[in-house]
Amino acid sequence: MKYLIEPQKDEWVIAKKLEYCELRVNSQIIPSVASDFTLRLYCEQMNKPKFLIIGAQKAGTSSLRKFMERNPMHFFTPRRELHFWNRDREYRNGEGVSEYFRNFDDAAPNQLIGEKSPSYLPSQFAAERIAFHLPQVKIVAILRNPADRAHSAYLHGQRIGAIPKSRTFSQAIRDYQNKEGIPYGDVVSQGFYFESLERYFKNFDADQIHIMSFSKLTENPQTILPELVRFLMPAEIDLKSLEIDYELPRVNVARTSRFPQLVKRIRRSKKLSLEQRNYLSALTFRRLSEVSMLPEDRMLLDEIYRESNDNLIKRLGHSFTF
Repeated sequence: MKYLIEPQKDEWVIAKKLEYCELRVNSQIIPSVASDFTLRLYCEQMNKPKFLIIGAQKAGTSSLRKFMERNPMHFFTPRRELHFWNRDREYRNGEGVSEYFRNFDDAAPNQLIGEKSPSYLPSQFAAERIAFHLPQVKIVAILRNPADRAHSAYLHGQRIGAIPKSRTFSQAIRDYQNKEGIPYGDVVSQGFYFESLERYFKNFDADQIHIMSFSKLTENPQTILPELVRFLMPAEIDLKSLEIDYELPRVNVARTSRFPQLVKRIRRSKKLSLEQRNYLSALTFRRLSEVSMLPEDRMLLDEIYRESNDNLIKRLGHSFTF
């Protein structure tokens, strides 16, 4: 561990405590420790995210993270979804925050730090927790037509075995309330964008929230991505001076493995790195043909989402094209 000021011998234990504790306004840390200069100094040295990509699920968030990975001179994002702010067992009433910040230890001074976890958007608790610990963070959301998003989530759930082949999409959207909160059991609720975003608007200033259209992002990334970068970068930065590749990689395209049992063994291997497991698994994949949605299912979903979509437009103050 590196310190701007090397702690004295009798301060060493205090300094080490910050590896496991988080210093915050209503901290439960003993006051004599919380006021210690070395403790505060180390807390300020920790890398913290400046932006969070909160969702939506199946709306291009993985492609957006890959775009940032391809521009490492300017961005740093962990290579996995952390799902920290929505998980009680990770958050632990705030005690897990310093461990969460360790995911950003490798970021360079010139990199803009962030992470993406699409579970943050529908979470009942994430927005308030994030605002408490990271009040200045910037929030990024990509919104896809909620009916298409639900259908994509259903197909993905079937591909990974989370949704039985016997369960049709028509069944999934008609009894979603019976499986609300169950991953892939409920493919509908994550499309109620207004209700989810309202928690962020209540906890953050509107100028800290950037909402993107999935269709515009995928169809015209050369226009939409610079707008995102302008939102994320400090105002004094001249974007023309930055060398950024504004191509949007395609990630998580519908596909299946020709050898699923082999992929399971590769995924479970403890001898292979994450990159090696991903590479070897990808060699077995083949693209799936697109499965269309029944017209009656789309009509039902449009009706289910109508009120939420109308409220979203009122909140944004303008029409929005998913």
